[in-house]
Amino acid sequence: MDFVHFSIATVQRSHGQSSVARAAYQSGRQLRDERTGDMYDYRYRRARGEIQGSVLVHPDGASWSNPRAERIERLWNETEAAERRKDAQVARSGIAALPHSLSPEGRTKAMVEFAREVARRYRTPVQADLHAPGRHDEADPRNVHIHWLMPTRSLDAEGQLRGGAKIEQLSRRSLARAEVRTLRGIWVDVVNRVLLAEGIRRENGTLLQLDARSYQEQGIERIPEVHLGVAATALERKGVPTERGDENRRIRSVDGQIARLDEEIAALQRVREPPPAAGARAPGSPQTGMPERQMSAVAEPGSHTPAGTPRP
Repeated sequence: MDFVHFSIATVQRSHGQSSVARAAYQSGRQLRDERTGDMYDYRYRRARGEIQGSVLVHPDGASWSNPRAERIERLWNETEAAERRKDAQVARSGIAALPHSLSPEGRTKAMVEFAREVARRYRTPVQADLHAPGRHDEADPRNVHIHWLMPTRSLDAEGQLRGGAKIEQLSRRSLARAEVRTLRGIWVDVVNRVLLAEGIRRENGTLLQLDARSYQEQGIERIPEVHLGVAATALERKGVPTERGDENRRIRSVDGQIARLDEEIAALQRVREPPPAAGARAPGSPQTGMPERQMSAVAEPGSHTPAGTPRP
């Protein structure tokens, strides 16, 4: 997994959405929305083992591992109270995929470090939750990922959201696209540091590193899948086909055909390549004769600059 899924969405009141509901879903807790009086109960997800860890991080550096429901409920009710408009953008939520080869400790470390980076960058609290694939997730049992959630406001000088300013980098359309790319790069850097620390390698022996670039930017002929979302995922798990699910199945079929064609082309090229003449130096380093594709492999820790380093 060199390419990583990373997406951000907005919790919008005009769409009937609530940051309290989103926090309850991703943390597997029972939370009450004081503004509407609605109760959201997702404790069954935690009981099933779908929630593998949670953290709540404050921009001043304080953090709570697996925070109590009361603490989470208080934060998101304060977030809702800070917004007066009926069409308010209340929070930003994100999903980021993790390499399934990371250890449980490595996954938790990546989640916590990313939450800290985001909290410091925007001076706002961040909740992050580590999810295992649902027990009915037939698409990919390796689908380990985090959900993260933050208010659309920074804390004010007194540490309150109500008086805090909107986070401009993500609120202004002219800045948001570049800011999402920066956040994606931050996530990739965090995960790559954990991958290096654990020494995880690909099948060819090179160290595994994620790449923040898209398939197109990497020069890979693949079609990225669309994000299903909560509603479509629930239907698909029950065996009910959805439009987005059908689209992903078509994409996987096309990607599979592309991959097979790539393998066939590579095999034909190997057959057609003449063997090197006796005494001839292989292309690559004049001193080592190492093939160029090996020279470009990931270096050992200490001399490597991770792929996908953010370019703010």
